Amino acid sequence: MVRFDALVTAGGKGTRMDATLEKPLMEVGGRPMVDRVLNALNACGMIDEVVASVSDNAPNTRTYLEGSGIRLVETEGDGYVPDLRTALRALRSERVLVVPADLPLLSGPDLEWFLNGYMRKPKETVMVAASLHTVTTLGATPSYVFEMEGENMVYTGVSVVHRQGILDGRYLEEGWLITTSPGFAVNVNSVDDLVVAERILSQSTRASNDS
Repeated sequence: MVRFDALVTAGGKGTRMDATLEKPLMEVGGRPMVDRVLNALNACGMIDEVVASVSDNAPNTRTYLEGSGIRLVETEGDGYVPDLRTALRALRSERVLVVPADLPLLSGPDLEWFLNGYMRKPKETVMVAASLHTVTTLGATPSYVFEMEGENMVYTGVSVVHRQGILDGRYLEEGWLITTSPGFAVNVNSVDDLVVAERILSQSTRASNDS
């Protein structure tokens, strides 16, 4: 089985939340979002090393993750692309799974679905998108919206990237996988999104208890 290194991006400013608590440490179901993302990665049977990128933008997140046992990579906090390149230099595998720390509903099966789908895509970079309809029906706030084959889609922030290609700064051929899973579709960018995540998690927990 092909296995991947994983990078959790946890060093952003999170300015859209307008809150004093750093976004990765905000709780859903009584647990910090970044913990839930790490648990999803641990539950995925296709992951080797998990690394988190941190920065001075989120010092409390750095301190919290220092006790998690995963390796941390310090970045400048200058933006997604430069921080991604810095973090990728610290990894070894050719293909790296990139996951943001603000997907609290993500699960191991979600990630296995994506990575298995990636293996069937002859592209250097493959990303996960959900339809705008899926995101808004769940009650979440769409972040980056784009058009694909006449339909409005939302980028979820999850991707597999070609490590050396990113470091070389060359163009990478892109592919997409489309999901309806709340694990990908609920990206927490506002307090309202936190409420949505709590509601969906509570509903899922009740359904599991009733089955």
